[in-house]
Amino acid sequence: MQARALRPSAVPTAQACHLPAASAGATDAGAIMSAMNAAGAAAATETTQGPVVAVAVSRVVFLQQAEAGDEIRCHTEVVRLGTASLTLEVEVWATRRDGGEGRKVTGAQITYIAVDGDGRPRPVLVP
Repeated sequence: MQARALRPSAVPTAQACHLPAASAGATDAGAIMSAMNAAGAAAATETTQGPVVAVAVSRVVFLQQAEAGDEIRCHTEVVRLGTASLTLEVEVWATRRDGGEGRKVTGAQITYIAVDGDGRPRPVLVP
């Protein structure tokens, strides 16, 4: 399967170094999913100008294996903006600890709902 990369306008949102090992030198998918959610939540919070909660994760495809010690970078791009929600495309790119070219290892779409102080949906505030 050919990896489709986000447009150059995608924002490098978060970075995590030295992924933990799960078994046989591979990293745990949960560690990558956690980094994706953290990056997505940071981008969604900035975009909506307030707190958000994740409500859906879809289209997760693991294209390549990330290995323990890899540096990962998450890139986000808004693909849909609603009245109280937004959906982001989140991609994870990994680079081996000893350098080399980065490679896309996974991607997903994550939908967040903007919430108020009581956890209820609120309108998305955009400048």
